[in-house]
Amino acid sequence: MRSQPSHNLRGHGNCGGEVHTITRTWRATDGCGNSAEGQQRIVYRLDQTPPTLRCPTGVTAYIYGCKAKNESVWVSYPVSATDNCDPAPLAWCTPPGGQFSAGTTYVTVECAARDRCGNETRRTCTFPVTVIWVNHPPAAWSGSIACDGSCCVEVHDPDNDPIH
Repeated sequence: MRSQPSHNLRGHGNCGGEVHTITRTWRATDGCGNSAEGQQRIVYRLDQTPPTLRCPTGVTAYIYGCKAKNESVWVSYPVSATDNCDPAPLAWCTPPGGQFSAGTTYVTVECAARDRCGNETRRTCTFPVTVIWVNHPPAAWSGSIACDGSCCVEVHDPDNDPIH
Protein backbone atom coordinates (compact mmCIF):
# COMPACT_ATOMS: atom_id res chain seq x y z
CA MET A 1 0.00 0.00 0.00
CA ARG A 2 1.34 3.41 -0.85
CA SER A 3 0.28 6.78 0.48
CA GLN A 4 0.01 9.76 -1.82
CA PRO A 5 3.27 11.72 -2.13
CA SER A 6 3.45 15.16 -0.64
CA HIS A 7 5.19 17.89 -2.64
CA ASN A 8 7.16 20.84 -1.25
CA LEU A 9 7.98 23.30 -4.02
CA ARG A 10 9.83 26.05 -2.18
CA GLY A 11 13.39 27.29 -1.84
CA HIS A 12 16.16 28.39 -4.16
CA GLY A 13 19.59 26.85 -4.77
CA ASN A 14 22.83 27.80 -6.48
CA CYS A 15 21.42 27.10 -9.91
CA GLY A 16 19.05 30.03 -9.88
CA GLY A 17 16.12 27.69 -10.50
CA GLU A 18 13.57 26.68 -7.97
CA VAL A 19 14.38 23.69 -5.74
CA HIS A 20 11.71 20.99 -5.91
CA THR A 21 11.28 18.31 -3.24
CA ILE A 22 9.05 15.27 -3.54
CA THR A 23 8.52 13.26 -0.35
CA ARG A 24 6.92 9.81 -0.58
CA THR A 25 5.96 7.65 2.37
CA TRP A 26 5.92 3.94 1.63
CA ARG A 27 4.20 1.39 3.89
CA ALA A 28 4.38 -2.38 3.46
CA THR A 29 2.11 -4.78 5.34
CA ASP A 30 2.43 -8.57 5.28
CA GLY A 31 -0.34 -11.18 5.63
CA CYS A 32 0.07 -11.33 9.44
CA GLY A 33 -0.52 -7.60 9.84
CA ASN A 34 3.13 -6.67 10.43
CA SER A 35 4.06 -3.42 8.74
CA ALA A 36 7.03 -1.21 8.08
CA GLU A 37 7.19 2.32 6.82
CA GLY A 38 9.89 4.28 5.00
CA GLN A 39 10.22 7.67 3.45
CA GLN A 40 11.71 8.58 0.09
CA ARG A 41 12.83 12.16 -0.54
CA ILE A 42 13.67 13.38 -4.04
CA VAL A 43 15.24 16.83 -4.41
CA TYR A 44 15.92 18.43 -7.79
CA ARG A 45 16.52 21.86 -9.27
CA LEU A 46 14.95 23.38 -12.30
CA ASP A 47 17.79 25.19 -14.13
CA GLN A 48 16.52 27.85 -16.51
CA THR A 49 19.64 30.05 -16.58
CA PRO A 50 21.61 29.91 -19.85
CA PRO A 51 25.42 29.69 -19.78
CA THR A 52 27.63 32.77 -20.07
CA LEU A 53 29.54 32.79 -23.35
CA ARG A 54 33.04 34.29 -23.62
CA CYS A 55 34.12 35.31 -27.11
CA PRO A 56 37.81 34.98 -28.00
CA THR A 57 39.67 38.25 -27.44
CA GLY A 58 42.23 37.40 -30.08
CA VAL A 59 43.95 34.34 -31.48
CA THR A 60 47.64 34.03 -32.39
CA ALA A 61 49.05 31.21 -34.52
CA TYR A 62 52.49 30.60 -36.03
CA ILE A 63 53.72 29.33 -39.40
CA TYR A 64 56.86 27.25 -38.80
CA GLY A 65 59.16 25.25 -40.98
CA CYS A 66 59.82 25.38 -44.69
CA LYS A 67 56.61 27.14 -45.57
CA ALA A 68 56.32 30.26 -47.66
CA LYS A 69 55.16 33.41 -45.94
CA ASN A 70 51.93 33.41 -47.98
CA GLU A 71 50.98 29.82 -47.06
CA SER A 72 48.04 29.46 -44.70
CA VAL A 73 47.46 27.54 -41.49
CA TRP A 74 44.27 26.30 -39.82
CA VAL A 75 43.30 28.33 -36.76
CA SER A 76 40.58 27.17 -34.34
CA TYR A 77 38.46 29.72 -32.47
CA PRO A 78 38.82 29.17 -28.67
CA VAL A 79 35.35 30.11 -27.41
CA SER A 80 34.44 29.13 -23.83
CA ALA A 81 31.49 29.27 -21.45
CA THR A 82 30.62 29.03 -17.77
CA ASP A 83 27.35 27.97 -16.20
CA ASN A 84 25.81 28.17 -12.74
CA CYS A 85 24.96 24.43 -12.71
CA ASP A 86 26.88 22.65 -15.45
CA PRO A 87 30.65 22.51 -14.77
CA ALA A 88 31.43 21.92 -18.47
CA PRO A 89 28.89 23.53 -20.82
CA LEU A 90 29.45 23.01 -24.55
CA ALA A 91 30.72 26.04 -26.49
CA TRP A 92 31.30 26.36 -30.23
CA CYS A 93 31.56 28.79 -33.12
CA THR A 94 30.21 28.43 -36.64
CA PRO A 95 32.53 27.96 -38.43
CA PRO A 96 34.88 26.49 -35.77
CA GLY A 97 37.98 28.01 -37.40
CA GLY A 98 39.53 28.93 -40.73
CA GLN A 99 42.63 29.09 -42.93
CA PHE A 100 44.78 32.21 -42.45
CA SER A 101 48.00 33.54 -43.97
CA ALA A 102 50.58 35.66 -42.12
CA GLY A 103 49.16 38.94 -40.84
CA THR A 104 46.12 40.01 -38.83
CA THR A 105 42.57 39.36 -40.00
CA TYR A 106 39.42 40.32 -38.11
CA VAL A 107 36.73 37.64 -38.17
CA THR A 108 33.07 37.73 -37.21
CA VAL A 109 31.46 34.39 -36.34
CA GLU A 110 28.33 33.13 -34.62
CA CYS A 111 29.12 31.37 -31.33
CA ALA A 112 26.88 29.50 -28.91
CA ALA A 113 26.96 27.70 -25.57
CA ARG A 114 24.57 25.09 -24.16
CA ASP A 115 24.35 23.54 -20.70
CA ARG A 116 23.17 19.98 -20.05
CA CYS A 117 19.66 21.26 -19.23
CA GLY A 118 19.35 22.58 -22.79
CA ASN A 119 19.63 26.28 -21.90
CA GLU A 120 21.45 28.06 -24.73
CA THR A 121 23.15 31.39 -25.39
CA ARG A 122 24.02 32.68 -28.88
CA ARG A 123 26.27 35.60 -29.68
CA THR A 124 28.09 37.23 -32.60
CA CYS A 125 31.82 37.44 -31.84
CA THR A 126 34.37 39.64 -33.63
CA PHE A 127 38.08 39.25 -32.85
CA PRO A 128 41.51 39.41 -34.52
CA VAL A 129 43.35 36.34 -35.78
CA THR A 130 47.09 37.02 -36.03
CA VAL A 131 49.35 34.60 -37.89
CA ILE A 132 53.10 35.07 -37.46
CA TRP A 133 55.56 33.62 -39.97
CA VAL A 134 58.64 32.27 -38.18
CA ASN A 135 61.47 30.94 -40.31
CA HIS A 136 64.80 31.18 -38.52
CA PRO A 137 67.85 30.22 -40.58
CA PRO A 138 69.97 27.35 -39.27
CA ALA A 139 72.39 28.38 -36.56
CA ALA A 140 75.80 29.37 -37.97
CA TRP A 141 78.89 27.71 -36.57
CA SER A 142 82.24 29.36 -36.84
CA GLY A 143 84.38 26.67 -35.25
CA SER A 144 86.92 24.44 -36.97
CA ILE A 145 87.26 20.71 -36.89
CA ALA A 146 90.27 18.46 -37.42
CA CYS A 147 89.49 15.50 -39.58
CA ASP A 148 91.42 12.44 -40.73
CA GLY A 149 89.46 11.11 -43.71
CA SER A 150 85.75 11.53 -42.96
CA CYS A 151 83.97 13.56 -40.28
CA CYS A 152 80.49 13.92 -38.90
CA VAL A 153 79.22 17.30 -37.70
CA GLU A 154 75.81 17.66 -36.07
CA VAL A 155 73.87 20.69 -37.29
CA HIS A 156 70.76 21.85 -35.49
CA ASP A 157 68.05 24.07 -36.95
CA PRO A 158 65.92 25.81 -34.26
CA ASP A 159 62.75 25.42 -36.39
CA ASN A 160 63.45 21.78 -37.23
CA ASP A 161 63.48 22.71 -40.92
CA PRO A 162 65.18 20.17 -43.17
CA ILE A 163 68.83 21.05 -43.80
CA HIS A 164 70.02 20.45 -47.36
